[in-house]
Amino acid sequence: MRDSEANTTESFAIDQRCPHDIQFPAPDKDDPTWTAARAIIVPSSEGDTRFINGDVFTIKLRSALTTGSLGFLEADVPPGVSAIPHTHGTEDEAFYLVSGEVEFVNGNTTHRCHTGDFVFIPRGTRHGYTNIGTHDAKMLIFFAPGGAEDFWGEVGEEAMPEAVGAPGAWKSSNKYPRQCDATT
Repeated sequence: MRDSEANTTESFAIDQRCPHDIQFPAPDKDDPTWTAARAIIVPSSEGDTRFINGDVFTIKLRSALTTGSLGFLEADVPPGVSAIPHTHGTEDEAFYLVSGEVEFVNGNTTHRCHTGDFVFIPRGTRHGYTNIGTHDAKMLIFFAPGGAEDFWGEVGEEAMPEAVGAPGAWKSSNKYPRQCDATT
């Protein structure tokens, strides 16, 4: 901050415990960027739950609510169930493994991931996964920009307990073209 600004701009430290003197201008108490309640809160029991190929996905956040910037899914993946290797052309995808053991395809390699691991897949990268553990894996899946999460809502079947873990195929859709391995 320049000396001339120091006299006219009130500032505050972000955290009193922070050893660094990080200063930001204090917003006006009526500034809508400071006062507007624009967060999107989705309770744990809410979302659109869908079944695709043995996995149970819950769409927690659709891009329509985020001006297109983000889509978010929660996935429960039974042992042995997988997403065949594929690519996305218009969005990046990220996975956070809440619990379980999942093997991810990354291009022409595989990587074994465990609880707490994070995987970022840039658009155009061949990827897929298989739950190689003995228990269900829980993953959080993010799309940026959002929009890919709509695939699950439109192509997935209504989730039914008896269908969990059962192999199956999803309905075809021209709206969601994908590049998949022909050999898998």
